Amino acid sequence: MRPGEKKQKAGAIFIPASAQDDERVGEIVAVGPGRRSPTTGEQIPVDLKVGQMVRWMEGSGQAIAEDSPFLVLGEPEILAVL
Repeated sequence: MRPGEKKQKAGAIFIPASAQDDERVGEIVAVGPGRRSPTTGEQIPVDLKVGQMVRWMEGSGQAIAEDSPFLVLGEPEILAVL
């Protein structure tokens, strides 16, 4: 996505900007319902929980807005739960 474009992601994970440092570590503050299986259409729940500390891939995620304190990540972008 280009900067300024907005797109809502199902099953997204929101992380405050205060936790977004050079080490790409932060606390999960919200979790979406999950994603749909492309073959069955069934809901696949997110395997992460609010309050968990996670590390994500460099260059991952999308800021909600230019001055927003949150980053939106998809579950596949999470490298580790700490």
